[in-house]
Amino acid sequence: MAALLGREVLTKDYETVRIRIAFHPQDERFEVANPAIRKDVAWIPDVAEVFAPSTSVFRLVGSYCAKNQGVSQDAVFTSIEKLRKTINNHVGVIELAAS
Repeated sequence: MAALLGREVLTKDYETVRIRIAFHPQDERFEVANPAIRKDVAWIPDVAEVFAPSTSVFRLVGSYCAKNQGVSQDAVFTSIEKLRKTINNHVGVIELAAS
């Protein structure tokens, strides 16, 4: 959920890091963002951008399709809408006692 919302997490060494998950709308695939993925216009390098309240899906799809000529706007829109629905999925939480 932290990756979806663009939040930082605490590592075992008590460092704060932000996990960036990339999304490939054409293949509906996820990968941990890396330099190669960030350069590849077929990927949305950070899914948090899709879930940001200020994001316009219309602009996001238009921008993506402008960079990826020949891609169906309808297919990309459908893929991104499926991705956006994942925010409503329930995530189980296990709370551990300090001992």
